[in-house]
Amino acid sequence: MRKNNLTEGAQFSIFFHLRRTFTYENGEHPIIMRVNYYKFRKDIFTGLSCRSEDWNPEHNQVNPYFDEAVSINEELVLMKEKARECYYELKESKKPFTIDQLIECIKGKEPAPQSIMEYMDIKLKELEESVAIDMQVTTFYKYRRVKRYLEEFLISNKSLKNYPVSGIDLDFINKFNNFLRKEKQNGQNSVTALMSVFRTVLKKAIETGVIQKNPFDSVHFKRKQVNREFLTVEEVEQLHQLTNLKPDLELARDLFLFACYTGLAYSDIKELKKGHIIVDGDGSKSIHKARYKTDIMSLIPLLPAAEKILQKYALDGDFRNFRWKVPYNSKLNAKLKEVALLANIDKKLFMHLGRHTFATTITLSNGISLETVSKMLGHSTIKHTQAYAKITGAKVKNEMSKIMGMYR
Repeated sequence: MRKNNLTEGAQFSIFFHLRRTFTYENGEHPIIMRVNYYKFRKDIFTGLSCRSEDWNPEHNQVNPYFDEAVSINEELVLMKEKARECYYELKESKKPFTIDQLIECIKGKEPAPQSIMEYMDIKLKELEESVAIDMQVTTFYKYRRVKRYLEEFLISNKSLKNYPVSGIDLDFINKFNNFLRKEKQNGQNSVTALMSVFRTVLKKAIETGVIQKNPFDSVHFKRKQVNREFLTVEEVEQLHQLTNLKPDLELARDLFLFACYTGLAYSDIKELKKGHIIVDGDGSKSIHKARYKTDIMSLIPLLPAAEKILQKYALDGDFRNFRWKVPYNSKLNAKLKEVALLANIDKKLFMHLGRHTFATTITLSNGISLETVSKMLGHSTIKHTQAYAKITGAKVKNEMSKIMGMYR
């Protein structure tokens, strides 16, 4: 009898037996499938049963004279074939697997991920399906960047291409954190963002107990307050005064100035269309556009300086019929470096600096309320806007002039 049970090999075998220790009301016993894998074994209830005298232990099936023998034996054959398929499928994957994973496969369950890279790939696949629907592509890139860093970290620190997720502990987190800082030379805020991504990837493993103790409970990543730079009124004017620029530099300068006068981020300028520009009955003009990053609506009254830029690129007398080809952000920022040199501006010019300049120099420094600026920038809370609330020397002088005559 046992000889037939080991036809799959010494490390793996399947056979059926009758569990006579349990009897149903009709006198039948449950038929059990036993799976042996190395020194481990697991029993699976088949949902089938028969009486003790109808079971043939030598052939692992019901005796043919039993009324339902044909249908039961066909079911047992199918179950055995399914178990074989699962075993060879897992074996061909070249990855180590446990008897529990084999049983889950036989029962029709997807094997749970075991390694860091499996968890990363699952999350990336999930995010990839969300791109262009309810998530920015830049978020997807951030997760992909974490995967790349993990691969480099595992090779350089552990000489491995993968690592069991159950082995991730506080020591692993600290070493990966140091790797991001020292080896990859990421700043504090970048590291905080990347570690937040890593925490999200491991969330399911932590919740299901695959990682028994949450390693993030003992470590805290805090963002550093960034001093957001901006252009002064004089520096904005220096950009206006530039003449005889090459077409690509002129376009870069104009796009940057448009950001200074509207507060729109690069992605929103790239997406801007005629339909986003509203002309009210009283002749006032404004931009109504949901932010690409957050989908929060921005409401921005159009300054004459911004309108003039649009008119410059208009196909006809209607400034809303503008046409410009916005370069890739990296290429545009490279052109802005050249523009800064020509304008004698000793600051790093990049598109988001235009948004900072709108928030600080153009609006807040001129007495526009924080609430109004928040609405124009499309922020979800005023707290986000407060990061732009710089107190300039000109504003201090202007505010204090109101009380100069009171204290002599």
